[in-house]
Amino acid sequence: MTKLIGTTLLLLLISVSARAIPATPSLPEETQAQSRSGKTTPATTLPAASRGQLLYETYCEHCHDSTVHIRKRRNAKNRDAIRHWVIRWAGELRLQWNSGDVEEVVRYLNRRYYRYSE
Repeated sequence: MTKLIGTTLLLLLISVSARAIPATPSLPEETQAQSRSGKTTPATTLPAASRGQLLYETYCEHCHDSTVHIRKRRNAKNRDAIRHWVIRWAGELRLQWNSGDVEEVVRYLNRRYYRYSE
């Protein structure tokens, strides 16, 4: 079982190491709408995915679906605990995330699932 988990983690590491995350998430192309004066103005668009969301979806979501965050017996009881788990798993996968990357993922997870005070 341990060998299977180690092999799975190694394959996951190899598959995600080939992917690159842009320094800044790309914004969706804005569409134009006509204003009453006939001038074009940017239409309302959906917000772009945050860097934390992109990092999480690229590197973490393969193993962690949403149920790990919404179960009754959560391991993360506050923002510091979320940070602890993000750092732990980033280290396990040897992602070499800097503190900014970690904070972006913590912010994303807290806003998406936990909603602990800032």
